[in-house]
Amino acid sequence: MIAAYIQSTAPETRSSYIELPTTRENIRQNLDALGVSDQVGYRICALESCNNNTLDGCLFGMDKTGVTLEEVNFLAYRLENLGQNDAEIYEGLLILHSPESVKDMINLTANLNGEIYFVPEIQTTKDLGGFLIENGFVEIPQEYWKYLDYAAIGEEHLAYHTAAITNNGYIEDGHLPEEMIEIYDGKKLPEIEWPEQNMGQEMSF
Repeated sequence: MIAAYIQSTAPETRSSYIELPTTRENIRQNLDALGVSDQVGYRICALESCNNNTLDGCLFGMDKTGVTLEEVNFLAYRLENLGQNDAEIYEGLLILHSPESVKDMINLTANLNGEIYFVPEIQTTKDLGGFLIENGFVEIPQEYWKYLDYAAIGEEHLAYHTAAITNNGYIEDGHLPEEMIEIYDGKKLPEIEWPEQNMGQEMSF
């Protein structure tokens, strides 16, 4: 879930809080309560994730100028529908790519497959070095394995790949820039089926 703190810009300043994802009707009602009749009469003051520190850090540091509730709602909807494994991969991609916009964060949700390598069991550079050796990614005769510095091998691999060791394990993104899927061009959001029941809560103050 993503919490959005919004503020009307005219004629008087009023503030509101809304939990996303939610229905378009809830968004419309929330804006109406602020006296906002269009999509340019408010600004997003703050965004935060209620259950993921990595996502929260990205949302906190992001420039929110021009960001709309519809964009954040779409992102929240995409994240809400990730399974646990994909959610952990997505968190790793946030660490690797440090997206600076909602657009980039949305597009990352479409790139969780393909050239993505995720190994939860790898928690240290020593683990990584051992994994690379034992699975043939570094070809060294087995009789020499006991003399190897697995941690140093893991560190060197990290230095030359788009990879990191996170709290969830080892993540590596092998996609070339031209291979990344873009589902949102920053102008028109993809169509999705929004749930009919009310989701989220809003509170004006």
